[in-house]
Amino acid sequence: MTSFNDPGKDMIIKEIMPYSNTITLNKGDALTIREDSSHALYYIDSGKMDISYTLDGTKVIVAVLGEKEFFGEIGFFDGISRVRDITATDDTRIKMFPRELVSRMQKEDAELYGRFITHIATAICKKFRRVLGET
Repeated sequence: MTSFNDPGKDMIIKEIMPYSNTITLNKGDALTIREDSSHALYYIDSGKMDISYTLDGTKVIVAVLGEKEFFGEIGFFDGISRVRDITATDDTRIKMFPRELVSRMQKEDAELYGRFITHIATAICKKFRRVLGET
């Protein structure tokens, strides 16, 4: 099994790229998520993103994400999209993993799919530990 902190994670990322689409954003651009991509998984290949929402007219930044980080994991797994503002804070290249391409991966390469899902689950755990102050 490949740990999120294992150097083998870079190999997984390279192997799954054929199952993604590329989105390029300039600094300040918002990532527009349409209905058909609201349950996709996203990976920041390069750049930085702010994830935020507005509460009583005030911008609340939920997360600042950078290179080699995933986002959209919860909506990808449970099928429920959350409304967030996602803005590039640098020129950013994102890899989007739509459900249909991930399903294709599962059919074409079950072993890779298993490693990928394990990688994502470990990444989610790492995020939760960071939120809890355990890392």
